[in-house]
Amino acid sequence: MDAKPKRRWYQFSLKTLLLVMTAICLGPGGYITHEQQKARNQWAAVEAIEKLGGRIEFDPSLPSRSAWQRLLLGDDSFANATGLDLSNTRVSDAELAHVRHLSQLRWLAVSWTEVTDSGLAHLDGLAQLRNLNIGETDVTDTGLVHVHGLRQLAVLSVQQTQVTDSGVLNVQKSLPKLHINH
Repeated sequence: MDAKPKRRWYQFSLKTLLLVMTAICLGPGGYITHEQQKARNQWAAVEAIEKLGGRIEFDPSLPSRSAWQRLLLGDDSFANATGLDLSNTRVSDAELAHVRHLSQLRWLAVSWTEVTDSGLAHLDGLAQLRNLNIGETDVTDTGLVHVHGLRQLAVLSVQQTQVTDSGVLNVQKSLPKLHINH
């Protein structure tokens, strides 16, 4: 009876169990946490924009999560925001930071606001942006640097700003199909 008992295939060490549980938490658990945070950020952005008096346009044809996905990952209905009009509101550079959470925006109007060059830095993540109106703001050539990365941008309005002809030419070089109203 000194023979060592055979180990069965379903037996495993505590170390293996801890490694498997860690992998499960970091993989799917990390994704779920990321999606929940993204949904919370979108909701907070829409709430802040509405508090400022901005008008948001949503596209109901964009796909939305099912009921069980909303329960697990968060409500992403605010991700369907495709347009944002902040014209004639008291939006500042810091408040414009909320816009970066609305990654599906196709048009954005911030004319007649307090937005400056540093406020345009918040537009970097808006890859779908096609129309941008920053007229009647204090934006200069320095702020236009942030527009260079917006590859989908088709129309840019910079009327009555501090943007010079050379700033317009620099943007036109990086985005040759862009129509600029100057």
